[in-house]
Amino acid sequence: MARRAFPIIVRTAFCALLALPAVCSAQLVPVEPRGESKPVSSETADELFSLAASDYANEQWAAAIHNFQRLVEKHPNDERAASASFYIGESRIQTGEYAEAEAAFRDYLNRAPENELVPRAAFRIAESQYLRGDRDKALGAFDEFLKSHRDDPLAEFALPYLAELQFDADKTTEARENYEEALRRFPDASISDKCRIGLARTLQRLGELYEADRFYSFVADKPESDLADGALLMSARMWASNEDWNACRQRVAQLETCFPDSELRPQATYLAAKATMADSDWEAAWKLIEPLLDAPWRGELFAPVALDAALVAIRLNQFARAGELVARARRSTDDPAMLECADALEIDVANEQTTLDGMESLVNRYEAERPDSPWLPRAIELLARRLYTSGEYARAAPRYGQLVTMAGRIPDLQPHVAAWRYLHGLALIGMGDYGSATRELREIDSFDGDRTFEGAAAFALATSLAGSGMFDVAIPNYRKYLDLVPDGDDAIRCHADLATALVRNDELDAAVEVLAKVAFEYGNDRSVLAASEFIAEAALRDERPELAQTWFRILADSGHEDFARRGATGSIWSGDEESIERPLVEKMLQQGDDASLEALMARAVKLQAAKQYAESRLLFEKIVASAPQGEFAGSARVRLAITLHRQGGNANAAEAKRLLEQFVAEVPNHPLRDVAWYELAWMRQEAGESEAAREAFQAIASEFSDSQYWCDSLYRAATLSRELNDPESAQQDLSRLIESRPEDRLVPFARYALGEMAAGRQDWTKSIEQFELVRKSTTASELAQPALFWIAECYYQKGHTAFAERHFQSLRDVHFDDSGTESTVALRLAQCSARRDDWNSVGEILQWAESNNRIGNDRYQFDYLRARVLSSEAKFEQARELLHKVLGDPAAQGTPTAAMSQWLIGESWFHQEDYQSALRAYLLVDTLYDFPQWRALALLQAAKCHEHLENRESAIRTLERLQTTFPESGVVIDARRYLVRLRGETGRTGTQNAKYSQQDP
Repeated sequence: MARRAFPIIVRTAFCALLALPAVCSAQLVPVEPRGESKPVSSETADELFSLAASDYANEQWAAAIHNFQRLVEKHPNDERAASASFYIGESRIQTGEYAEAEAAFRDYLNRAPENELVPRAAFRIAESQYLRGDRDKALGAFDEFLKSHRDDPLAEFALPYLAELQFDADKTTEARENYEEALRRFPDASISDKCRIGLARTLQRLGELYEADRFYSFVADKPESDLADGALLMSARMWASNEDWNACRQRVAQLETCFPDSELRPQATYLAAKATMADSDWEAAWKLIEPLLDAPWRGELFAPVALDAALVAIRLNQFARAGELVARARRSTDDPAMLECADALEIDVANEQTTLDGMESLVNRYEAERPDSPWLPRAIELLARRLYTSGEYARAAPRYGQLVTMAGRIPDLQPHVAAWRYLHGLALIGMGDYGSATRELREIDSFDGDRTFEGAAAFALATSLAGSGMFDVAIPNYRKYLDLVPDGDDAIRCHADLATALVRNDELDAAVEVLAKVAFEYGNDRSVLAASEFIAEAALRDERPELAQTWFRILADSGHEDFARRGATGSIWSGDEESIERPLVEKMLQQGDDASLEALMARAVKLQAAKQYAESRLLFEKIVASAPQGEFAGSARVRLAITLHRQGGNANAAEAKRLLEQFVAEVPNHPLRDVAWYELAWMRQEAGESEAAREAFQAIASEFSDSQYWCDSLYRAATLSRELNDPESAQQDLSRLIESRPEDRLVPFARYALGEMAAGRQDWTKSIEQFELVRKSTTASELAQPALFWIAECYYQKGHTAFAERHFQSLRDVHFDDSGTESTVALRLAQCSARRDDWNSVGEILQWAESNNRIGNDRYQFDYLRARVLSSEAKFEQARELLHKVLGDPAAQGTPTAAMSQWLIGESWFHQEDYQSALRAYLLVDTLYDFPQWRALALLQAAKCHEHLENRESAIRTLERLQTTFPESGVVIDARRYLVRLRGETGRTGTQNAKYSQQDP
């Protein structure tokens, strides 16, 4: 919508505003409305002024400009020349000559820098810059106008102008403040609905969606407003962008019901189609979006509709139709974002028509040309899917990993993360990268009720865990698959893998029970035979020869030569069980060959994992002693130190620490070096050596980026930095953890710590951001509930009472480990009700808190609120008793609550018309406390007491002191008015308001 200015001065008010103080003979004379004035030969200032004034009054702008200009040129020293420049500017505003208008207003300011029309001229200069599109200059000009003339009536329009420009310049917080001020000062202005929509847009950008929707709804609920349907559409768009499709549908339905003839209905229907696409109901989405292809779209609005229609067609396998729609969209737009989308959809269509290498080339080119395209993830997903189904795991894995990483920074991709993590995990398993696969598969936290997918993910996770040697954790995941899909395609293999994991986890009998279900029916299956070998060898190690012989015989009787050979050998071994344990161990130690030592190391590590520390310690010591320079000596030293640490005792701890410090100093490239550092770090922390422990954890974070302990070490280092009062290092480490491993399990804890640190700095917005991310990334109550408490607290500190109260209400019956948090929740609920002056609710909350033991060490806060409740009931004596109790509480000394209590004592006396007692109480606020807000309020009330006590001079002196001592206080304006009344002065009247230019909502 084109912006234009409205006449500041209407015809009926023209004479009064145009007349100059010193006009003698040049009076305005009434004239009949006429057409354009003809050139005249009049030369006197009076004649030119009268003629120009008549033209202006009749809205003959060109003639008015001509005659006012003649006055300025022929009589530059006339008293009315300045006003003529002003009305030249006004006329040029009406003709759309904004640059010329600005020049005229500047000429006026040069001629009459102190005239009463100066604020109006300054406003018009800013408006001219705005109307001609010079928004940067306009922003500065409106800002300067408000700094100089904030109390001028034109602020009604300057504030929204400035707020709009600040919003466009991404100065959202400042825009919000100015919109709010405009609505607060001018709630019934003609442009109040535009202000509300502007404020809603700023709140939307700030993430305060419910507050934004409240303002949209306020306008939408006024059917007489020409902005009502637009407000509904904007609300629907907001919820759509936030993927709250239910709310979006509600707004669309409201628009279609209340405004059936609105020209915005096609856009609303388009949003309904988007919501249906979000539900993957492609048939229904096509029925909604197809008719829109023939709607009378303006400008480039057709392109997104056509491209979404193409996407729906692709989902319905209508690739030819999709290609036609993409081509139509290209012809209708030159918007880079739309062209990016078109390119991506063409890749989608091409995927059905090209080779795998050709598809990869297309995606690589698209990625190189458009690395930030929102459609890039879709193109990469198509490629990853083809690579995976083709068995190209090494090429598919990084693509799925790329998608998961993208989802970490693009919220819209979050619904797809579970499937991408699963496929990424499978590809990593295909590559043999079990550790990475485990980390990825563990991050899957949602299956949307799909038991088959949940079972498949559990089996994949079990496979990766087993591949990493984490058999105890793999076992329940194998069992989960068999519980969810007992007749699945992978059931036989899952039985075999589960049995193997149980064997590796020393659960031999359980392994036998599991494998027996399939072994005799599927005896030639290679996975079943491999598991049988594990059971037999385990039985042999456990001195259960009969069991070993049974499973070795299954191998010997199989049709696979390699298994049959090993089965026969095992059967022989199972008949000589006495030579398997200690004698064999001693013999292997004496031989000292790598194979023997490796077997002994595995046995010792297994004993250690089973917490058989005495036996594992003996083996580790013998390995170190038998081959101190051998391949396994370093590992044995590290494992020995860990065993000593686990055994406990000061002597063991000291020896373990010595071994590890010697190891990290002497063995620079050992595979267990990170393990050694990690164990050493914990030892130092347990010994109270915080700085040394931090250095050890940081050593892991610096040297071992691929270590399984990397994230934990970085988090522990940050925790120690906080304890050591080094917040900068803590923040760096936590941020590094989040950025480097966005999907790690410790990321919610790191964000929680950052949220606490931001709250400590009173950076409430940053704190909310971190705690919201915590809630999105975890459902664990030990983090989610405290995070919700912090979010509520931050909103409370920011003054967003409605948001804070809603969050605190959800925590009302939650039991926290810290009783102080429960007390704070109860207190904040009462304080939120107090902010709304709902004293009945405050009383009910206080009674509930008392009866449920929700009052902690901050009792004085509750006493203060009880006093407020009593005051609201005019029970002033009882209120004062409680307030004096607050003042006597040591915990309240020097707090704002103490100052407010003293002030409230004065209020109670004031309401009882005991002005002498009230005066004493108010003056104590000013004397005892250093809180400017309450001191200023107390002085204002003290002045009123003086007046009631008929001491007018003392009242005046008190008000003068208030103005001098607290010039920035919000009560200064009231004090000034009060002072004027006491002195018998009168205020000045302002100038007439200008009209505000039309603009899009």
